[in-house]
Amino acid sequence: MKTLRSALASFARSPLKFTLTLLTVGLGVGVLIFALSISSAFSRFLREQLDRNGMVVMVANATISEETGQMEPVRPSQLDEEAPKLLAAEVPGVTAVTLVDARGFTAHAAGDGTWRIRTVVEASEGYAQVMGLQMTAGSFFTAADVAAGAKKAAISESLAQIVFGSAQAAIGKTMRPPSPTGTADARSPVMPTFTVSGVFADVGELERTSYGVADMVIPYTAALPQGANAQMARRFASSTMALKVQGVGLGTVEAQVRAALARTYGEEVAIQVWEGTPRGETATIQEARTTVRTFSLLVNLLGFILLLTGSIGILSIMLVEVLGRSRQIAIERALGASGSIILREYFVRSLVLAGLAAAAGVVLGLAFAEPLRRLVLPIFNGVHAADLGSRVITPGAVGVGILSALVVGGVFGMFPVLPALRANIAESMRDV
Repeated sequence: MKTLRSALASFARSPLKFTLTLLTVGLGVGVLIFALSISSAFSRFLREQLDRNGMVVMVANATISEETGQMEPVRPSQLDEEAPKLLAAEVPGVTAVTLVDARGFTAHAAGDGTWRIRTVVEASEGYAQVMGLQMTAGSFFTAADVAAGAKKAAISESLAQIVFGSAQAAIGKTMRPPSPTGTADARSPVMPTFTVSGVFADVGELERTSYGVADMVIPYTAALPQGANAQMARRFASSTMALKVQGVGLGTVEAQVRAALARTYGEEVAIQVWEGTPRGETATIQEARTTVRTFSLLVNLLGFILLLTGSIGILSIMLVEVLGRSRQIAIERALGASGSIILREYFVRSLVLAGLAAAAGVVLGLAFAEPLRRLVLPIFNGVHAADLGSRVITPGAVGVGILSALVVGGVFGMFPVLPALRANIAESMRDV
C-alpha cells in the first residue's frame, strides 16, 4: 500500500504527462478490446450461419464446356433416383441428401396479384433437412408427396407474410406460375397450381445467398409426367443433388462422392462437386471466411500496435522517475536493499500506471463500441447489427485487453531501472 501511495504521488507531480499517457495507453487498450470483441462476433456469426450445422455441397452430373467454361448438365442424366440414397449410405459425413433444381420462373399468381419470388426450387423431401429449415406453420412435403408428384409447396415466412399476411394464413392457399405465353387462350399450356403445405422460418441472408436457399420449394416431380414416361422424366430431373456434410472437408467429400458414383454408374460418369448454390459455385462463402480472417488479423494487430505505442509513454514516465530518484536508489542499495526489491517497487509503479490506463481503455471501449460496430458493418455484405448480438464488448476481450496492458506496461516500466541497478553506488550517490 505504501508503494501504491508513493507511485500515485509521483505521478501527480506531472499531471499533464500522466494524463496523456493514460489516454494514449487507454486508447490502445480500448481498440484492442473492441478488435477482439468484434472479430470474435463476426467469427461466431459465420460459424453459426455456415459451419455449425455443416456445409452444403452440390453434386451434379455435368461437364464443363471448353468453349464457355460453363457447367452443362448431362442429358439424359447418367444418374437416377437411387443416387441420393447411395451417397447418404456410402459417403462419411453426409447427414442428409436432396435432389434439387432451380426453377426457370419465379413469378407466381396468388390471391389477387402476381408476385416475383427471389428463388423457386424443385427438390425432394430432404431439402428441409439439408438447408436446416425450421417449420413455423404446417409441414414440409413428404416422400409420398414426391412419389405422387403432389402439387404442394413450402414457402418462407417472409414470403408468406408478404403474399398472405402471415404464416398461418398461408396454409392451404394456392400459388400458380403464369402462362409462358402471357395469355390464357386454348393454346397456352396449363400451369400447375401449388397448395401451400408449410411455412419455414427465414434463414440468414449470408446462408441464403451462399447456398441459394429458396423462398418457395416444390416437389421436383410436381411438373413431371406421371404416366408411362414418368421414369425417364425423373431420370432427367436427377442430375443435381445437395448434401449436408459435417466434420469432413470439401476435398475429402469430393473424392468420396466421385468414388462412390463411379463404382455404381461407371468410371465415365461426369461429376462436378462444389460448395455453393444449385446453379454453380458462389464466391460469397469463401469471401466471407477470408474477409473475417483478414479483418480479425488486421484489427487485432492494430490494437496490439497501439497498445505497444502507448506503452512507450509508461517507459518515458518511469525513465524520468528513475532519473529523479537515482540517488535514492543508490542509497537504498548501500543500505542493503537487494536489486529484486527495488525492481519490484518500480514494477508495481508501472503496474499501477498500466492498470489505470487499462481501466480508461475499458471505458473508452464501452463508450465507442456501438459507433465503431456500425462503422465496420458495411465491410461484410449481408451482415446486420442484429446478427452480431446486442452486446459488442465481451468479458473475454476485456480480460485480454487488461492483461495485455499490465504485461506490456509492467515490462516497459522496469526497463529504466535496470541501468540504475548496474551503476556504481558511489557515483550514483554524488549530488549532481
